[in-house]
Amino acid sequence: SLPRRGDTRWASISVTVVRNADGSPQHFIVQLIDITAAKETVAQLRVAHARLEAIFEHSPAWISLRGLDGRYLDANSKLAGLLGTQREQMIGQHPSRLTRSQSVPDVDNDDRAVWETRQPVYREMPIRHPDGELHTYQMVRYPVLDEDGEVTAIGSFAMDISDRKRSEVERDRALSDLNEAQQIAAVGSWTWDAVSDGGEWSAEMN
Repeated sequence: SLPRRGDTRWASISVTVVRNADGSPQHFIVQLIDITAAKETVAQLRVAHARLEAIFEHSPAWISLRGLDGRYLDANSKLAGLLGTQREQMIGQHPSRLTRSQSVPDVDNDDRAVWETRQPVYREMPIRHPDGELHTYQMVRYPVLDEDGEVTAIGSFAMDISDRKRSEVERDRALSDLNEAQQIAAVGSWTWDAVSDGGEWSAEMN
């Protein structure tokens, strides 16, 4: 279709000089190709890449992409900081070269399962931080497929759930202490849910 008046178009221009027998210029051949659509596609890809990069870098989770040989193709700074290195230094490295964590064999096994089944794998995994503190992560590894449905890479996404796990441990400990105290004192307790109009009673209330 013809461009509207005032539209900006991009063009690729090539000029070839045609010479006669004695080598002097005779005329020019000019080739003009409209590349506006290609330029717009490139611009859209740059915007999409910038958006993905912003998500990649500012996510509260650590994110990585590794090849089928287990080596990092990319990773965000969150994971690089956890491993005490730089993002650029991770590329081409296997996790076993960057950490002494006992979970590395689990990583390899999960990768194999993702590659064979083409399904994501979920796991809770303890990881020791550089400061020596042990954290618990909720992890998912997932297949990255090409247009033919073949696995070309393994993606990983992990959130630190240490605070939640500690809260669960403290809750269970508090309930255990309450149950023990009720047994010793021979007193009971009950709760009522106003929404469901249901309740729960301890054994001592029976």
